[in-house]
Amino acid sequence: MNKKVKQKLDEILDREVIIDNQKLSKEDITNFEDVHNIKLSKEYKDFLMNYKEAYINDYYKFPMIEKSDLTPENGFENIDFLYVGNFIANAEKFIKNYGKKILPIGETAGDTICIGVQGNMEGKIYYIYHEDENEDKDEYLVANSFNEFILSFEKQEGNSIDLDEIEIELDDDLWDS
Repeated sequence: MNKKVKQKLDEILDREVIIDNQKLSKEDITNFEDVHNIKLSKEYKDFLMNYKEAYINDYYKFPMIEKSDLTPENGFENIDFLYVGNFIANAEKFIKNYGKKILPIGETAGDTICIGVQGNMEGKIYYIYHEDENEDKDEYLVANSFNEFILSFEKQEGNSIDLDEIEIELDDDLWDS
C-alpha cells in the first residue's frame, strides 16, 4: 500500500469506533470478484485486506469533482465510514437492486459512496445522494481512484453546534400517553 495513503488513512480513520473488526482476505475478495465477474482496483483491495472498518474522524471531508444541487456550497462532502468486513454483503445487496457498474464502499446519512467496477467507471469513486431529484444523473464523480479519494480528505473545522443552545419543546399531548 502506498505510504502516503497509509499515513492519510491513519490520520482520518477513528480507531476508537470500530463497526466491524473483520478484514477481508485475498481469497474472500477473489471469490467475490469471480462470482460477480468484476474486478476491484488493486488499491481498494489493499485497503480491504489491511484495514478494519472504522468511522472517519470528525471534520474530515473530501472535495467533489462533480457537484449536485445537494453538494454543500464549499464543495466538500463527508462520509461516516468505509465498509471492510461487510463490504461483500453490502455489495451483493446493491448488485441485486442496482446492477454492478458501481459498488458501495461506504455511507453517510443515507447517501452512498461507491467504486466503479465496469467500463470507463472502473476504479473511480462516486457519491450517490439518496434525495437527489436529478433524473439525468445518479452518481457524481468524487475521485479518479481510491488512493486519490483518500488523499483528498481535508480537515474542515465546521460550525460546531453548542448543545447548550438547543431547545426542545414537547407537545403537551405527549405527556397524556
